[in-house]
Amino acid sequence: MQASSERFSHRMGSKTVKVGAGGKPATVRQERHSFLFGCSEFSTLPYASGEMAPDETAGAEKRYGHMAELFNSVTLPFYWGRYEPEQGKPDRARMESAARWLKDRGMTLKGHPLCWHTVCAPWLLGMSDDEILKTQLARIRRDITASRG
Repeated sequence: MQASSERFSHRMGSKTVKVGAGGKPATVRQERHSFLFGCSEFSTLPYASGEMAPDETAGAEKRYGHMAELFNSVTLPFYWGRYEPEQGKPDRARMESAARWLKDRGMTLKGHPLCWHTVCAPWLLGMSDDEILKTQLARIRRDITASRG
């Protein structure tokens, strides 16, 4: 296994900065950068919503602590069949709880996907293609509007 500095050398750099009239050395540590390094983190929904069993919580807290140290970006699941298994009843509260929890830990969030060929909402199957398209576009507008910020 490579040493940590070798594995991440493409993400590291150093710079000497002179501060003040005396040219005193300073330590600078990058806290954020524009490169998003993330993961799909679907399991935060039950955790952030308080749905995990007590025996699962301690392990989850440790795991999510490590996740927040390593990643700065997280993808949340908007697969329609899971997000809105019953028409007109999206799982918005759980999604918002997870989003707030992750944002509070400095994560940049991304929702995925708003339109996908799998994990279809079963109630769409009785609709015509035109009805599905109309419903899909309305869903995208609804969820984008609700998820701003």
